[in-house]
Amino acid sequence: YKLFIESYPDHSQFLDARYRLAKNLDNLGFVDEVIPHLEAVVKSDKKKYKHRIDAYYLLGKTQAAQKEYAKAAAVYEKMLGEGAGLYTDEVLSLCGGYYAILEKVDEAAAKFNILKRKRDSKLAEQASNKLAMLWLRAEKPTMAISAINDLILEYPRNKQARGLMLQLANLFRKQRKFDKAVAVCEQLRSKFKGSKEADGITYILG
Repeated sequence: YKLFIESYPDHSQFLDARYRLAKNLDNLGFVDEVIPHLEAVVKSDKKKYKHRIDAYYLLGKTQAAQKEYAKAAAVYEKMLGEGAGLYTDEVLSLCGGYYAILEKVDEAAAKFNILKRKRDSKLAEQASNKLAMLWLRAEKPTMAISAINDLILEYPRNKQARGLMLQLANLFRKQRKFDKAVAVCEQLRSKFKGSKEADGITYILG
């Protein structure tokens, strides 16, 4: 592939050769060499190239693996803008995660919100969990309450909701909003009586 690329830069299969070379380099672990080839594919004006979306996906994953989360998020934004096809749900989840790592809370929330509304997606419930955790880590209890209530309403069997409620109560305790901490604890005890999380409210209530 390298020889072909060097010898025939104007060939109709030039772009495909760069993509296939990137795939092979990725399989061999030569990550640093992968990125330039994938970037060439996604920056090409050949929008209808059959592996263009695949190249976007691999480029974002490769950049994220190198902890270049801002670049990975930017790539996935462009990918979503062009149409991510079968990758859409996964890319929304990944992009939201990268924004969360970068502490871009609103951007992360936007991605998780889009995904959680896709009821037919297998990642919708996971997105609901991530959204609640995002607001808790950002110490925004009002948004966390809304996210947790949505999670319980849509997925009543979700086991993570209990832990999220306990974290919410603890957040209120740390913010010295004791009446709200107690209210959440009582709700937790009522909804999930007998669970270890419900039993754990003793710590919150002191």
